[in-house]
Amino acid sequence: MGMVNRMKRRKRKSAKRYIISMIGLLSGLIMVILIMESVTGWRIKDLTKGLTAKTINTVTEITEPETVSKVMDFSVKLLKSSVAKSENTLISPLSSLNALAMVAVGAEGDTRTQMEEAVGFSVEEWKEYVFLYQQGLAEAGTGSLKQSNSIWLNEESEMKIKQSYLQTITDYFGASVYQISFDDKTRKEVNLHLSKETNGTIKEILPELSEEAVMYLVSIMSFDCEWSKPYDEYQIHEKTFTTEQGIERKVHMMRGKEFYYLVDEKSVGVMKYYDKGRYAFVALLPNEGIFMQEYISTLSGSGILQTMNQVENRPIIMELPQFQLYTSEDLKSSLEMMGVTEGFNREQADFNGIATLNLGNLYIEDIVQKTYIEVNEHGTRAGAATVIAAPTETAIEEEPIYINFDRPFVYMILDRKTYMPIMMGTVMDIGS
Repeated sequence: MGMVNRMKRRKRKSAKRYIISMIGLLSGLIMVILIMESVTGWRIKDLTKGLTAKTINTVTEITEPETVSKVMDFSVKLLKSSVAKSENTLISPLSSLNALAMVAVGAEGDTRTQMEEAVGFSVEEWKEYVFLYQQGLAEAGTGSLKQSNSIWLNEESEMKIKQSYLQTITDYFGASVYQISFDDKTRKEVNLHLSKETNGTIKEILPELSEEAVMYLVSIMSFDCEWSKPYDEYQIHEKTFTTEQGIERKVHMMRGKEFYYLVDEKSVGVMKYYDKGRYAFVALLPNEGIFMQEYISTLSGSGILQTMNQVENRPIIMELPQFQLYTSEDLKSSLEMMGVTEGFNREQADFNGIATLNLGNLYIEDIVQKTYIEVNEHGTRAGAATVIAAPTETAIEEEPIYINFDRPFVYMILDRKTYMPIMMGTVMDIGS
């Protein structure tokens, strides 16, 4: 904390700042938060224990064109505001929507309006979308994609969380709300336990606990899926990936035949299915001479959806590098660029729908999204609705198109049923 803040605290001991910290986590494994309650030796209280989720009657349709368009628009805006010039980028629009929605349902006034405008949904539509998406995953039962939401409260805080907020969190998000001691020992125990549950994929989930923090929101999403046609050993070769700065990296390149060709004015791409066809890996390669910043600036939600809907069924020889990325993105600055500012302002933030306070104000201090992705010959392991029938190779006699992803490209993991981008990112460098 800076000197100015320390001086303020000496002058006004009674004035308190109530901070929300949000963490979106992507890991390769699942069921992380749900196990925590069984760990012994912690002072832990589940405030949602005994609450029963009510029956939700929804009016939102998550596969209707207007809803699909809103989700893709938000996803592209989040990517554009997160991209760094020469660094790899990896975000999860799905995890972001989940975590932000848990705050938005308790926001009021202009704070609520800014969040709604950034996402494109009213809070009512937003929470219904999250609810229906999670319900759809449970009904599908594929096991490839799983989500978990939880809230952690400081037991020493004078903040009194509202029962109506607890009920909403239970009804729409299936989240548990835990009350724990916010000390370094507890933080280390939580991180150690979660690290074991993720096989060490994510070392730290909770950061250094702020002395003024009263609440942490954690949204965990896991994706682990094999390709519909995995690569054989003979299809993997050592080749070169070249960055925009001309730096050459030795990579393991996977070469294979694909059938879903994407093209627009500034790029070509491929859609490669995962097992069972619900999800797909989409890679978009900017045309020669177009740098990533220029290409990203031209992207729009409607443009990407148009490209996806005009996918061509034709043979492709694709070379795709294996890569493994771990990033920790500061989504606070990204959301501020999208017009969400009041929620981060200690004086203006209005989250009166979350808790009752004696003094001070509740506001968001930071939003951190930790993400991990590994793409290899087997498929994709990540820690973030038109059905197209798979063609047979014998039905296509055209000369194959050759696409080599040996330079920076954009990628996403797409839910083909809802067109939700589970993950989006840029590969600017590999193995640096």
